[in-house]
Amino acid sequence: GRSSSPWGLHLSPGGSSGGTAALVAACGSPAGLTADIGGSTRIPALLNGLFGHKPTGGICPNLGTHLDEFHGAVCRICQMGMVCRHAEDLLPLLRIIAGPPDPQEDHLAHEYRACPPWHGKEIELGSLTVGCLSFKGRFSVTSVQEMLISSIGEGQRMAVQRACKWLETQGAKIEQLHFEDLYVGQWFECWSSRVQGAGTARFREVLCQSKQTFGIREIGRYLMGLSPYTLPALGLAFLEDFVEMFSPSMERRLADADELETKLRAVFQNCQVLIMPTLPRHGLRHDEPLLRVLDSCFTSIWNAMEF
Repeated sequence: GRSSSPWGLHLSPGGSSGGTAALVAACGSPAGLTADIGGSTRIPALLNGLFGHKPTGGICPNLGTHLDEFHGAVCRICQMGMVCRHAEDLLPLLRIIAGPPDPQEDHLAHEYRACPPWHGKEIELGSLTVGCLSFKGRFSVTSVQEMLISSIGEGQRMAVQRACKWLETQGAKIEQLHFEDLYVGQWFECWSSRVQGAGTARFREVLCQSKQTFGIREIGRYLMGLSPYTLPALGLAFLEDFVEMFSPSMERRLADADELETKLRAVFQNCQVLIMPTLPRHGLRHDEPLLRVLDSCFTSIWNAMEF
């Protein structure tokens, strides 16, 4: 059945690891493992009041998950992660699950990244430049895609300001950045192109796993209460069809994604930390994410860039 947030049965726990996050938030477990291909660690963490971490692409193996048959960029775009109620639990959990798989278990273990050196040194906050991200305003949109992204809620905006203000009191340099200048309207398509270009299965195939894939009649089954899938999941599957139908060739899309990454890396060259909302809105009701699909670009772009 459909998972609900323990903060309200009318609220969505996010996805796709929403059930795990809801259980952790309800004190059913101290922590939970998640799989994040476009936000499925960070979004459930946000909507269930938890801490979540998506490691850098390629740090944690996907061996034993439904994506362990895909390799190359897929093992870096999709990352195992974790959610927990206490921030201090994140690093110990990461140390446990990080590291390339045993070459005897996975002959493509070399495609993963080596773990960074773990150290106990405290970061000197005064040496950091922090990018604080926000929208300029609704009259500055430059594309239809930007127009379809939700504005940032007041609670989210204030949280970003508080975080940046605290870091500034610790000596960090704050640099104001705007989503419009960072081509936010291209983020979702960049992620979609990278995922498909990496050779992973279509979202519908991952959703159905070994079962027969569904068609448009599945919407009718959902309305009658007979579908095993949530409406946002069905919407994303059909959105993938729509994007493919009207998009240029995959070669062109991947070239555009590479160009976007080059631009973003140039902007971020001087920033060691970025502060931005996980999603523009918080406290989403069931099926509401279907109306805010492009909001997921706030999380999915970092998967696409393997950050």
